[in-house]
Formats: sequence, structure tokens, C-alpha cells
Amino acid sequence: MEQAQPQGEEFVHVVSGDSPHVQDCVLSITSLLASWAYDVTVVGPLEKEFRVALGRAAIPSVEVAFPGSTSPAGQLSAARGLASVLADRKISLIHAHGLQAAFSALLARRVLTRNPPIVCTPHGLPPLFSQTAWAPWRRQAYRWLLRHCDAVIATSYVQRRQIATIDARTAQQTAVVPYGIDPQGHYDPLTIGRRRQLLGISPAAAVVGCVGETVWGGPMELFVEAAARVSRRLPNVEFAVIGNGPDQDHFRDLAHQRGLLGATVFVPERKDLPQVLGALNVLVVPQAGWPAGMLALQALTRGVGVVAVAGSEVEEMLPDAGRVTIVSSSDADALADGIHQQLEIEPDPMPQAQVADAAPMSLEQSSFLVSRQFYDLDKSWVSTPQSEADNDSGARNDLLDAFGVTEMARNTVAVYHRVLDLKSAQ
Repeated sequence: MEQAQPQGEEFVHVVSGDSPHVQDCVLSITSLLASWAYDVTVVGPLEKEFRVALGRAAIPSVEVAFPGSTSPAGQLSAARGLASVLADRKISLIHAHGLQAAFSALLARRVLTRNPPIVCTPHGLPPLFSQTAWAPWRRQAYRWLLRHCDAVIATSYVQRRQIATIDARTAQQTAVVPYGIDPQGHYDPLTIGRRRQLLGISPAAAVVGCVGETVWGGPMELFVEAAARVSRRLPNVEFAVIGNGPDQDHFRDLAHQRGLLGATVFVPERKDLPQVLGALNVLVVPQAGWPAGMLALQALTRGVGVVAVAGSEVEEMLPDAGRVTIVSSSDADALADGIHQQLEIEPDPMPQAQVADAAPMSLEQSSFLVSRQFYDLDKSWVSTPQSEADNDSGARNDLLDAFGVTEMARNTVAVYHRVLDLKSAQ
């Protein structure tokens, strides 16, 4: 039984970006809060698709522009806009998703008559470890921000250790609330052949993908280097680079240099990411922290194998999952070995009812497949709720029970009430 909220007051969730991972998290939490009779509102620069999804869940939302830069003028403008939305509301708590959202909420609270506590989930901690002149300034700013929030929620102990590199005191008080996932929300009515066709991926190959920001020197570059090694061993494998970033041309040049350009598809970041993952055979997760754990869960719900690095959220959350390979080191050779290992694992049996919407392959094409029998690559199938239920293993059900949305929401609400109890005791 959830603790009752003060009548006529609300929890406001502030979202600062357009990350599909953050949007999924916010939608899941607010939907459950609403079903538990809490008043909730989502505020921020909300994209149309996200507003529509909130509307379907009967979650009120308010559009507020946030700055695209860290300029003082932009930050003050965002804080004023947020304060104007919050001024006439009876707010019991603000949950800020992301550091920009938390900063705007802290500034806005200074001019509010009421003083609601602020809980921050620092999704996507920025790269603080680069040797730039701005790094010490950033570290100090983030330390100030986290210390002034009334509570901080991390999605994993890996992320809590990252917070400790900014401020050890904050990390000690940080609550860990693991990811939650709703497999029903990830149902894809399209066949895998049609999904691959829409993404420009060949139905006649095993496909290995990676989701992340295309930034020079980041985790995506490690994936491309590992892909080049896999391609030399298994020429019938294709690769999908999924995500946006400032260095798209660099990655296309890198793929060309490594002989991968003809076997690589560049897919912009998509809001229907779980459905996109369903077009893969293997997902590579080279990130150590957020959103590595969520990506792995989304892939596993689609029956996609996962390759991740040691010391990551994936290893923390899924150390014994059958379709997860943890490589011993974060280098291209180890990652390539992990990919090769996953491609040799036989996936769950395909449903018997097949839909032949993929073009038949020639004998020459078939002879180059990793395993035509295992992957059934010359066919496509309809993914229906019933067929998925027939083929879910007990291990997968246990996994989804362990990382259910309800458990995540309950643990989040428990943090809210600890904060509210402390405030009322002051």
C-alpha cells in the first residue's frame, strides 16, 4: 500500500532533454504514480511524441524551454520559465531528471513562496574525466548542484561510484533504484523482416548493433574497431551504428578505413528504440554506466543477445544471464571475441507460424551465413503477444520480474517519502 499524498498537492517531474531512455523512465514512473492516486505533472521541453504518450496515460504536461548551452542568460531564462509554471501550484516535491533539469529547478525554487524538496536522478553523467581546462570548473559546479538537491537517485552502484568521483559525501547518501522495464510497452507489430527493411538492414545476415552517441574517442569508436575484427572473421555479419552525435562523418570515415562501410548501417537515434533493437541478433554495450543497464534489459526482452564490458552496469545487474557475455577488458579484441561468442549461441526457438516477407536467398548467400539453422535468416516471423509468451523462458521471466517497473516506482516513491518526512520534521 502506497503512503497517501497530501490532498491537492502534486509531484512535478522536470525533464531537460529528449533522451528516449529518460522519457521511458519518466512515463513509467508517472503512469504508476497516477494509478496510485498521486497528482503528477511533467514539465520541460517536451517533444510531440512524448507529449502524446503522456496524454495517452492521462499525465498532465507543461512545455517549458530549456537552454541549448550553459550560458548564464540561457540558464536564468529557463529557471524563470520553470518558476512561472510552478508558482501557483501546490507542489510537494520536484523530481529532476538530468543535471540541467536539477539546476533549473534549484534556481526556480529560489523565487517560489513554497520550498519543495528536489530529488535528482543524474541520467547521463557528463564526461568529467577529460583533461580539459574546463574539467575542474565542471566538477565544482556539479558538486554544488548535487549537494543542494535534497536527495539523489542513482540507477546502479556503478553510477553511484561515478557520483563519488564528483562528491564522496553525496555518493554516500545516494539511493540506488535499479532500472525498471515494461515488456508490454515494447511490443512490435512488425515482422523482423519488415523492421529490418525499414532500417535498411539486410535480412540475409546476422546483425550486430550498438547504441550510443557518435563522439570521437567514445564507446562507439571501440565498437567500430571491434566490428572490423569480427568482419574479418565472419564476412556475413552486418553492423548497425544507432545514435546521434557531432562526429557522424568521422565514424563513416572510420568505417570506410576499416573496410566496413558496405556492411554498416547508420541509424539515427529513434524513440522506438526497443523495436529497433528487435532487428538485431546481438547488441554490444561498451558503456560502463547509464544507460548500459537499460539497453541490456531492452535487448533481452526482445530476445537479443548482449555483449558488455567488465565493471559495467550490465555486469552488476545481469552477472548470470544466459544471453549476456561480459568481456574481460575494454579493448577491441576482447569485444570482438564476445561478439563472436554471442553469434554462436542458439537463440530461443522461432514461432512455427512464419511470414515470408523477406526475399528468398540464393544458395551462394545461404552458404555465407553464420548459422542459417540457428538464425533462420531467410524467413521472418510475426511477433505477437501470444507467440512471445509461448517462447519466453523461465529465466527471462525471472529477469523481468527482478527489474519490473512497479518495483522501480515503489523504490522511487520510498525515496520521496523519506525526503518529505525529513522536511516535515525540520
